[in-house]
This record gives sequence, structure tokens and C-alpha cells, in this order.
Amino acid sequence: MESIRQRTKLRIGQIGIFRANHGQHSVNPALPARQTDRTGELIAAVSVPIFAEHVPRALTGEADPERALRILRKTHSGLLCVTLGARGSMLLDGNQLYRVPAPSVRVVDATGAGDVFRGAFIYGLLRGDSPVDILRFANATAALSCTREGALDSVPTRREVEEFLKGKGQGSKGKGQESKGKG
Repeated sequence: MESIRQRTKLRIGQIGIFRANHGQHSVNPALPARQTDRTGELIAAVSVPIFAEHVPRALTGEADPERALRILRKTHSGLLCVTLGARGSMLLDGNQLYRVPAPSVRVVDATGAGDVFRGAFIYGLLRGDSPVDILRFANATAALSCTREGALDSVPTRREVEEFLKGKGQGSKGKGQESKGKG
């Protein structure tokens, strides 16, 4: 039987982050993400793609994030996640869709928020959190990072995130919208 440490090392090795726009953010979300003839191959190779909001639309032509994730499901059997900025995030696990709103904060600087979300998502995944709790933790971590200037200096500690969640009435269990998806 594999130890938790072996499974965690394996999982860390399997997790990938797909950023079709190669770190470039466009003011106009209608502009397509940069794609190549190997973009589909890259997505297929990633265990857990975490897309910026405009990427699923650029890949599928579908403006609705849920429907776009369901189209992407046809070629990817793993978790599929999309960040939705101030509206939160969405995760498709099999046919089950999880949508969790972001906490409301006064934004000072959103630089790095997507990267912070991804790091917190991976932390929650490796911790064994439920899909809703992974999204809630990642949303809160990214939101907190937006309340500070800069990228590296804005990353909150786990303790700060946990205190923030308690203070916002969004503790680790029970809140967040879940909706059953169609097969």
C-alpha cells in the first residue's frame, strides 16, 4: 500500500497548471487566448487544468463557463476548473459542477491573484479537501491577495486565510452553491 507521502509526491508530479495566455492578461476578455496546434495536447497532458475565465470560451466557442467546461469534459476526464474573478470559481468533477462565489473585498491590486488561486487550489487538493472547500479556500486566498499591493508580497498565510474565512462567515463547511450536472 502506498504511503500518504508517496501519493502526495505522485499527485504533485501529476498536477499541472494550464495558462493558455502564457501569463499575458488582456483588457479585452473577448480576445482569444494564444493557442497553437498543440494546445489540446497540452490540456490533455495536465491532470488539473485551471483556466482563466476567458480561456474555456476561446477553446470551445462557448461563452457560458459551465457549458464550456462540459465541452472540455469530452476530451479531459480529470478535474476542470475555471476562475471567474470577482464572481468566484467553478469546478467540474466528473459530471458534478461546483460553483463557489468569491468573498467581497476592496481590491488594491489584483496582480498575481490567479497564481495565488492556483497555489491555494493545489494546497487544498493535496490536503484532501472537498471540491467546495478547495474552491472556497482558493477564492478566499486570491481575494485576500487582492487587498495588498504587489504579487509576492500579497500572498497571505494559511492562518490569515482561515481567519478571513471565519470572519466572512464562510467557514470550511456547508456554504457555496453546488449544482448537479447533466450526464
